[in-house]
Amino acid sequence: APSGYQVSTTSGSGYASSVTIAYAGSALAAKTVYVVFKPTAAQSYTGNITSAGGGATTQNVAVSGTGVALTPSLTVSPASLAFGNVTVNTTSAEKTFTVTGSNLSPASGNIIVTAPSGYLVSVTSGSGYASTVTVAYSGATLASTTIYAVFTPTAAQSYTGNITSAGGGATTQNVAVTGTGIALTPALTVSPTSLAFGNVLINTTSTEKTYAVSGANLTPASGNITVTAPSGYEVS
Repeated sequence: APSGYQVSTTSGSGYASSVTIAYAGSALAAKTVYVVFKPTAAQSYTGNITSAGGGATTQNVAVSGTGVALTPSLTVSPASLAFGNVTVNTTSAEKTFTVTGSNLSPASGNIIVTAPSGYLVSVTSGSGYASTVTVAYSGATLASTTIYAVFTPTAAQSYTGNITSAGGGATTQNVAVTGTGIALTPALTVSPTSLAFGNVLINTTSTEKTYAVSGANLTPASGNITVTAPSGYEVS
């Protein structure tokens, strides 16, 4: 057999680059030869399997075949995650996607999952979040693996990008992520919003009246509220 092929006189076994077939009485009864193609490279293999001997003209069986390499591949699903509006300096609820691989090279290695700015990923629900996580594979295959993602905005702005899954000789796969960081508006509230003191003799002080002031989402986180009275009034 030519390069890339093997022959045998037994189905399913005994394959080699050449075999010997005995004949007797100047005759060779019809003999089945089994042929297999064993390419070692991604290329075309052509040639002739020769049958020679007994003083006869060599006979050829032309063979052709093409070696093809299995392409390493990664698959992610779904291809996008939308986190919507999330308050600045808080963490969103987690969302998930899966990554699967086949025909990876080398046969054992790692797939690196990397999140863009504003996002974190983990292989464990509820913990272990980081900007990058490593997922091990073996046997050239990555079984379907769930990746958990959260959105952690630090500014009031839009955050877009891709969570990438790369490695194993495969084309990098992307999961598009979108989200918007929103800042809570600082607010002060007073209640009631008016006080009526009526008639008060000059150079005397009325009885006191009260109102309550409260605030939320104030910035900076610690500071002071200044309460200022108009002419004729004092506060405490």
